[in-house]
Amino acid sequence: MATQWTTSSLAEALEASDAAQDGAFSVELLEGSEQAINVTMHEYGDLPVQVTVSGEQIFAVATLWAADQVSDRAKFNEAALFSGPISPLTSIGLIRSDNGQDVYICYGQLSSRSLLTSVEEELNAVAENAIDAAESFQDFLAA
Repeated sequence: MATQWTTSSLAEALEASDAAQDGAFSVELLEGSEQAINVTMHEYGDLPVQVTVSGEQIFAVATLWAADQVSDRAKFNEAALFSGPISPLTSIGLIRSDNGQDVYICYGQLSSRSLLTSVEEELNAVAENAIDAAESFQDFLAA
């Protein structure tokens, strides 16, 4: 792609895409201090993936769970780090939400000049890997 995506132009393109028209996902542009796109991945149990464009990067993130739901964070963090080479297209990270809560996420990044098909592939990879991570790491969650 010769031009660079913005959050709003990417939202428009995703909404008009064949995948969205076929019901694979739905798109909602979220307005606020910074725009974001909420992509509901219908083929993955309506998993929400948030997408933002910032400068040279597109960032796609799916929330796994709040850190306070993890029974042993040190053991979970070690297991998550070892999982990196297993799913190289997606990473597991920890962010602090607006309300101050630590949250584990599954995320991927790509160039803001990527083709729309590449963005769609990244959305699928993040969704699939988030579900895999939730299943694989379920034993680390507090009962």
